[in-house]
Amino acid sequence: MPKVSVIIPVYNVEKYLRECMDSVVNQTLKDIEIICVNDGSPDNSRSILQEYANNDERIKIIDQENQGQGIARNNAIEIATGEYLAFVDPDDWCELEMYEKMYAKAKEFNADLVECTAKKYNEYYKNTKILKHNCYLPQNATFNVLVNKSYLFGAFAAPWNKLYRTTMIKDNNVKFSKGRLGEDQIFATKSRILAKKICLCNLPLYIYRIRVNSSVHRKTMDSFNVYETIEETKKLLISNNLYDELKSAFEKYSKMLCINHRNNVPEDQVENFDKRSKEVLSPENFLLYERYKTDSNNFVENIFSVKNTYNAGIKTKTLTLLGLKFKFIVKNKNLLQNNFTDPVDIVYLWCDASDENWNNKRLQAKEQVRNFNTEATNPCRFKNNDELKYSLRSLEKHASWINKIYIVTDNQIPEWLNTNNPQVQIIDHKEIIPEKYLPTFCSDVIESFLHKIPNLSEHFIYANDDMFFLNDMRRSFFFDNTGRPIARFQKMPNKQRIKESVYLQQIVKMQNLIKSKYKKHIYLEPHHNFDAYTKTICEDAELAFKDDYEICRQNKFRSPSDIQRCLIYYNAIVNNQVVVKQLHGVDSYLPLLKRLKNRILKIRQRDSKCISILCDNYRGALDFYNPKLFCINDTEEATDEHRANAKKFLGELFPEKSVYEKD
Repeated sequence: MPKVSVIIPVYNVEKYLRECMDSVVNQTLKDIEIICVNDGSPDNSRSILQEYANNDERIKIIDQENQGQGIARNNAIEIATGEYLAFVDPDDWCELEMYEKMYAKAKEFNADLVECTAKKYNEYYKNTKILKHNCYLPQNATFNVLVNKSYLFGAFAAPWNKLYRTTMIKDNNVKFSKGRLGEDQIFATKSRILAKKICLCNLPLYIYRIRVNSSVHRKTMDSFNVYETIEETKKLLISNNLYDELKSAFEKYSKMLCINHRNNVPEDQVENFDKRSKEVLSPENFLLYERYKTDSNNFVENIFSVKNTYNAGIKTKTLTLLGLKFKFIVKNKNLLQNNFTDPVDIVYLWCDASDENWNNKRLQAKEQVRNFNTEATNPCRFKNNDELKYSLRSLEKHASWINKIYIVTDNQIPEWLNTNNPQVQIIDHKEIIPEKYLPTFCSDVIESFLHKIPNLSEHFIYANDDMFFLNDMRRSFFFDNTGRPIARFQKMPNKQRIKESVYLQQIVKMQNLIKSKYKKHIYLEPHHNFDAYTKTICEDAELAFKDDYEICRQNKFRSPSDIQRCLIYYNAIVNNQVVVKQLHGVDSYLPLLKRLKNRILKIRQRDSKCISILCDNYRGALDFYNPKLFCINDTEEATDEHRANAKKFLGELFPEKSVYEKD
């Protein structure tokens, strides 16, 4: 008996099918069967399925006339032999560890139903966002609808992020509806009621693709199936003695179903749909439904209006003129990402000076070293204020398209980190740095080896652990259409400030190296925040300044002989391998006239802002500068009280635990 039967209903998806099939056949859990139902596809989907079946005996193909994915799934369930059932839509894909992780959870808790979290990939804008449930789900414990009633209507109805015990589904004749819209609602409700043990695998293992022309978003008479769904759900609740207790939640659920399906009703059938809604909804909820309808059919708006709407995650402007509606997709530069879609990893450096063994090693190294910057050994450089935890929370919220997360440490692991998350990997110094340079406590040395991380993607972002995303970010903020990194700089300060700063003197030294080698003068200071790189530009800089790298790598602490990583950018500028963006007081992406307007109106939209930990009003500073990225920079003058205040602020700014934290 296979451990999991993976069911894939297939119709007219030749464009996406290979990506989906590759993600399933290459699962790390090998003991699976894959049942593909060809639902009368008119395109090349059937031959693609056969191609995979010829090379993998685990694949079974069922052919049927086009009847919709509900019927397709039901037919597959009948022949499934796996211990658990899983469903994948053919235009989506899975993380390769998905079923291994979920099956392990199922066996650990002897669960009837296992849910993971998921990511939503918008095909038009090419951005990704983590989907979250609208209810509380306990972690590392089982539950059911009797003890967690909000789960019944508060979690995704879709079957693709779940494992179902096969006997529970077959013995109770749980079926998908025959309709082509909302066919999974009854299946979701009935399976949740039947499941005695439900558990959560709190990892985003499934990627749900939003397509502009997906059947989910077309206007169709299938929208009227919602009333059958509502009636069947009510009968289910009554037969399981749950109706009285869940009546309020059920009625709210019914109202939202009617409102959502109304958007997909053909224009000439809207009046009939409203009449049917009045029949099935309670008077109170029908009033709310009517309010929604009135808001969307305002008399003035039908004469002349311009409204923004979102359909399938795509922003659309609707111009209404004397009852005639004209719709067009908004190609906003800030929403529409460029064509660059390659994987982008992120790399963090992290250490914890409260670790006694690590700190003793650092102190021993300090006693043996004479030539270093005195500020390089200040404890503030090694303090752990849990910034990494909050940085990862900001990443999950605002940059969920990040592929892999690499945390580079010296034999240390944050105690809160969920190392079972397949997206996260701890990289020990000895994995990338030759033994002759170890131990090292110099970030410049460590940074010079980052491009040697095993399996690191060609495109990656580098960050200190005190850097945070404040707004939704896209790949296009870091890489241009051809994949070149976008290098952000600001004007060099005056000579007096350079004399007072060891850091700025090091920047000038890098500029002089470029001038000496290429006879070109670059007088720009790099911004202090997330930076985009490719392994290629890192390797090219290392090769071009091989001797300087070797001298730097001998250092245990920051030293005047260090290589600062801005040299990578400077070298890439000379070789036209990066795009230079000079930072202004307002957004560097805005046209000149828009920047001037914002400056006159005192509207600030900075790309990034570095805030001192000594600041007494972090929120005020962020509101004033309105940056997309920010960091909170620790200093020698900071006290434990300053650090406690910073930690409190970050906890308030990013209160929700991320999937990168332990349960």
